[in-house]
Amino acid sequence: MAQLILSAGAAVGKAGIGAAIARTVATTAASYAAGVAERLIFGPRKRTVEGPRLESFSVQASTEGAPVLRVYGRARVSGQLIWAANFKETLSQTTETSGGKGGRLASAKTTVKEYLYSLSFAVGLCEGEIDRVARVWADGKPFDLSKVNARIYQGTDDQTPDDLINAVEGGAAPGFRGLAYIVFEDLPLKDFGNRIPQLSFEIEKSLAEDDPDNLENALTALTIIPGSGEFVYATTKITRDGGDGVTLSENVNNNDGVTDFSAALDAAGSALPNLAAASLVVSWFGDDLRAGHCKLRPGVETLDKTTLPYDWSVNGLSRAGAHLASRINGAPAYGGTPADRAVIEAIAAMKAMGLAVMFHPFILMDVP
Repeated sequence: MAQLILSAGAAVGKAGIGAAIARTVATTAASYAAGVAERLIFGPRKRTVEGPRLESFSVQASTEGAPVLRVYGRARVSGQLIWAANFKETLSQTTETSGGKGGRLASAKTTVKEYLYSLSFAVGLCEGEIDRVARVWADGKPFDLSKVNARIYQGTDDQTPDDLINAVEGGAAPGFRGLAYIVFEDLPLKDFGNRIPQLSFEIEKSLAEDDPDNLENALTALTIIPGSGEFVYATTKITRDGGDGVTLSENVNNNDGVTDFSAALDAAGSALPNLAAASLVVSWFGDDLRAGHCKLRPGVETLDKTTLPYDWSVNGLSRAGAHLASRINGAPAYGGTPADRAVIEAIAAMKAMGLAVMFHPFILMDVP
């Protein structure tokens, strides 16, 4: 690389401390001038940093002839890899600029190249027909299916081929009829060390589906609890302000990406084919064991919670006017009374399923 050398010869100052300071100033000025001149002549400095790149990607196929699991009730299974496409490489490129202070110096640019990998594959779970996949773990940790592109096939006798598998295989893909399986489309592999993670699945399958006397077929009504929890029955996704720009979910804690009540209702409808009625428990709070002194009021878990898209309200009371649940080790001893709007949403959802709904008031005694 060409270098520009500047030299200057002149006696500066007198001997001693003054001369040393003068020489330092002169050297610094010369270096600064050299940098300015070099960047003006040769342009910005450019540097490229390239991350690791895979030359090949091996996929461990399932063992041919391995038995297909049969699940009764609920079980955790690992499954078998039944199909995989070629891995996909995506280049992520960012440019960082440094220098150029005050607009006098040409900037130095650093380009960072990172290679990201994803894979589409299918995992056979068990003999169908299953009710649902309740939970998933990747490398032993809970894995949220709602955050990736995944499709679950329940293993019916008439299920058709997955569109992605069919496209990759040129229209010659099987439907894997009678086999429950899951397809992951372009699953990002960065968090798993650029490999397929060790996956396990919690499967739910009704018992003795053809027996009219089994529990699932015999049940025609159920009671819905817990009865407390400010938005536990909401079908609208509720978030709260966690501070420092953090938004937290109030009622989405499942792999389906829907509200917890919606997920529970779907599971009940799938597992209980003859379900016809439901009793919805809604709790208020009593504050004294003496009947003549006891007041019944709706309660909240905290007085300073901000929620969206709607706030808590029961019987015209806002959060500020409600009973505040007592605390145990700093945490609420009870969940709050379900908000009126959440209760209305729950009733509407159950009615849409064709269920007869009974409103069940309940009293929780909060007497510290």
